[in-house]
Amino acid sequence: MDTQNQNQNGGDNNKVAKAYEKNMLKVQALLGGDVKLPTKAKKGDMSSIVAELFKEETEATNLAVKNGLKELVKTHVTAGKAINAKKQELAQLELQKKKEFNEAAVKLFNQIEGVDSLLAEYQRSLGDAVNAVEETEEETEE
Repeated sequence: MDTQNQNQNGGDNNKVAKAYEKNMLKVQALLGGDVKLPTKAKKGDMSSIVAELFKEETEATNLAVKNGLKELVKTHVTAGKAINAKKQELAQLELQKKKEFNEAAVKLFNQIEGVDSLLAEYQRSLGDAVNAVEETEEETEE
């Protein structure tokens, strides 16, 4: 039974291949090939039909390419605008964050300067107190 299926498939393949070749010859004839095509239409009529078919296909393809190119350019322009807008947003964000950093830095540096001046004030105050004590001791010794 397996051999019978193979023979049947081989026969079907052969029929399909022959029909394909025959149809290809007809298509070639339609497109102006050397093969003669039995038809009720005159050869000149068939040539004009084929020419018109290709003209319509070419015009349709040209229109599709034109529209596709137009959409591609629009997409590029739109993308460029969106990118530029995001770059401006990023620049504004960067500026804002730098301002925030500068404010925090100034606040910290003012605190640091405050510590130094506070320390100097404490040292001066303690120095004055020590001097006062020493003077008092010297006066009591005299």
